[in-house]
Order: sequence, then C-alpha cells, then structure tokens
Amino acid sequence: MSTHPHLSLIQTITRNLGITVTPNPSVEHPIPVPLFFRNNPDGTLGWLWPKGGRMPHFPGFPNLTDWNDKRKYGLQKLLFSLGLDKLIAHGRMVVYADLPTATYLQHWRRR
Repeated sequence: MSTHPHLSLIQTITRNLGITVTPNPSVEHPIPVPLFFRNNPDGTLGWLWPKGGRMPHFPGFPNLTDWNDKRKYGLQKLLFSLGLDKLIAHGRMVVYADLPTATYLQHWRRR
C-alpha cells in the first residue's frame, strides 16, 4: 500500500489533538475513516474533513469582500449541504483508528 504525501502532516495534526491514526489497519486501529482533502495552490495540505461531514470552518473565508469569492463560498456551502463534498476535494484517503477516534473524526464539525 502506498503512503499518501499528506499522511505525516495528518498524523501530526491528530497527534496534537491527542489521537492517533495509521495508514494501515491493525489490531489497535481497525476502523477505516475516509477523509477528503484540498490542497493549497503550492501543493501543501489546505483543508481536511471527514467524508460526509458538514461544511468545515475554512479560516480563509470569514473576510469575503470579492463577489467571486462570495460566489465560490456559496457554491461550496451548497455542495456540502447536498453531500457532494467530493466535488470540492482534490483527493481522498483512508486512515485507520480505534473506535473512539473513528467516532470523533466521523462527527468532527458536523452540526
């Protein structure tokens, strides 16, 4: 199984939250958690959200002044509300977690 280029960053983020995910299933981490991601223009990880999640908080959007940015934000909100978040994503990956972590990640930012 190939390693995803953003995996080490995702593992660091989750470790800082006090949880652990792995790229492969194990006895301690048997539950698959599908995640979508969107890259920044320079190729670094920009957004990360669980599959089927609601519109996550994107830090760059609160100061929308340009009409084009408002239109993009509205379209993204609509796609998330319709469950079509995969259309926004640049890619998808699966990480494996234990039950409490998988439950937390699946309900992350859902309201």
